Amino acid sequence: RAAMRPQTVEFLDDGKYCITGGHDRSVRLWNPFRYDPAAKQKGDVPAAMPIQTYTSGYTHPIAAVTSVDSRTASQILVAASDKTLVITDLITQQLKRRFQGHHVSIINAVAASHHAE
Repeated sequence: RAAMRPQTVEFLDDGKYCITGGHDRSVRLWNPFRYDPAAKQKGDVPAAMPIQTYTSGYTHPIAAVTSVDSRTASQILVAASDKTLVITDLITQQLKRRFQGHHVSIINAVAASHHAE
């Protein structure tokens, strides 16, 4: 697998956590306000605390991420470079839904209505 090179980042609505997606076909949940004592510091900026890495179901580099439910921030919508959209539960790490068959060259942005049921 390729080294972690973030392609996309988004803060969850509570502002306490962020999610990143990268060329290594993974999505990561971070606490950017806590520091990872195990990480090597580069320059004056300490490394953020990684919380969880999600790799199941992602077969191509991640192009975009967003949270689906602003009230609980428990699910994320992920777009991969193979034109697939995946909804993943942040707590259980289970894939909830996969959307395939988009007839575009690439999906490079995602958004979710935070008022949906």
